[in-house]
Amino acid sequence: MTDFNSTLQYHINNPGISADQYIRNKDIELGTHVMKMGRVYLDQNYWIYCRDVALGNPRHPDHKQLFEMLVNGVECGKIICPASHTILEETLKQDDDITKNLTADIVQRLSKGITLQPFEVLFDAEIRHFLYSQIHSKEALCAPEQLAWTYVGNIFSHLSPIIPGCDQNTQNAFRKYWYDFMSTISFQSLIKLISSSDANVPQIRSEFYAQQNYNCKIHENDYSSFKQVLLIEVKGVLDVYKENLKGAMLYLYEKGTGHSSKEISKDDSNKYAGYLANIIYHAFNQNKMSTQLPRLHIMSGIHAAIRYNKQKHHKGDIEDHNNACFALPYCDVFLTEKNLGHLLTTKPLNYNELYKCRVEWEPHNALLAIEELLGV
Repeated sequence: MTDFNSTLQYHINNPGISADQYIRNKDIELGTHVMKMGRVYLDQNYWIYCRDVALGNPRHPDHKQLFEMLVNGVECGKIICPASHTILEETLKQDDDITKNLTADIVQRLSKGITLQPFEVLFDAEIRHFLYSQIHSKEALCAPEQLAWTYVGNIFSHLSPIIPGCDQNTQNAFRKYWYDFMSTISFQSLIKLISSSDANVPQIRSEFYAQQNYNCKIHENDYSSFKQVLLIEVKGVLDVYKENLKGAMLYLYEKGTGHSSKEISKDDSNKYAGYLANIIYHAFNQNKMSTQLPRLHIMSGIHAAIRYNKQKHHKGDIEDHNNACFALPYCDVFLTEKNLGHLLTTKPLNYNELYKCRVEWEPHNALLAIEELLGV
């Protein structure tokens, strides 16, 4: 924060647009830059494989060449390997500080400090784009792919401290400054900062997965086709995200009328959110959804496929499924583990074909995927 005064003073002297619009413009600018490159999403296993190469102990002969190609591709600006809050959380779980910090170094080196937005931000962008494009097809909002990117410092949200006693112009300027400052934070710095604090890394207990398996077992006679179980899962996810649906409807009201959404009662906003949930549910029921609402579609589809195939949920599945929701709609290549890769690329999902994202897990095929992306 050495240039705090000059940067803050610049924003005070140039109030221009609001902080919200400034942040949005910066994210769109970053998105324009990222979308010109090949995007490779690595799950935690592949980040560890790259780390082990850096330690001089590759787990597979092809890992060394794969890591070298990723490094060279990133350094010449052809590809980027974005981070995500799931990757951050899984890195934080590593017990050994030396290997954890080296993993963080590798993530920073291949991501260049670029990350996918947190899920709440992504889902809001996806649902608003879907809703607005249905009504104003010629005036659709900025595509989610354009808004999906930010910097590691904003990996959880665009937060900024509130300065008591400041006038609105100064607070607005400080929010812009804070975004600029957080955009310079590295993945290594964030890992070290969180590791040295009292913050608890989210842990999902094995009992959670046991309960999931129990629920699947007792309801396995509730459906006879994949589509039926998919619709069950879609309804469940829509219920989880009902506040986001409400926010999307209020956003549409403000954008369409120019009036504040505060005019809408709580009962009416809940009712409108219910209408939107019904529209989405019936769109799935009538096979009219393809790649829209990817978070909803991918998560529902994965859970439905596991239930339909009578497979079990295992510890670490949530992180794996989150990675799929980041990778498939926003990246060109997804390097993951075998079980998830097989689930995503076979019937009834075939999500690699739907989202035009190459999914690989075998080291040699992963190498071929990066060669193809680089045009080697």
